[in-house]
Amino acid sequence: MQKRSLALGLLLGLLIGAVLGVALNQQLIIARGGSATMGFVPLADRLIEDPAVQQMVICAKLAMNRGERIDNLALNLRLNRHLTPMDDGSQRPFFALIFAKAYLMGVADSLPQTAQSARQHQCAELTWLNKAAS
Repeated sequence: MQKRSLALGLLLGLLIGAVLGVALNQQLIIARGGSATMGFVPLADRLIEDPAVQQMVICAKLAMNRGERIDNLALNLRLNRHLTPMDDGSQRPFFALIFAKAYLMGVADSLPQTAQSARQHQCAELTWLNKAAS
């Protein structure tokens, strides 16, 4: 009888410990900022689908692939303006922009590296993008 109650106590203790461990682990993840990632994917998707962001990043990458110098500061300042309405005081919008920029550069690399691609994305409109040769 004593062995049964000892085994039952051990199993009950392990079960309670496992449940408390999972609950505390979830609370620690939330306390460390794990919940701040909520909404990252929709935010990044919104940036990727924004035609102005698409045009700026794809045209910049096409220009870099042709060996042209671009004005990275002007590009980043204009991209950061798209974050202003999304700014909630966290770093989430900034990281979403980094993700969107990397994704769109990959899209630009998959396009044919021709003048037709640049015309299709209306890159000639972005006169501020090209840096004057020094």
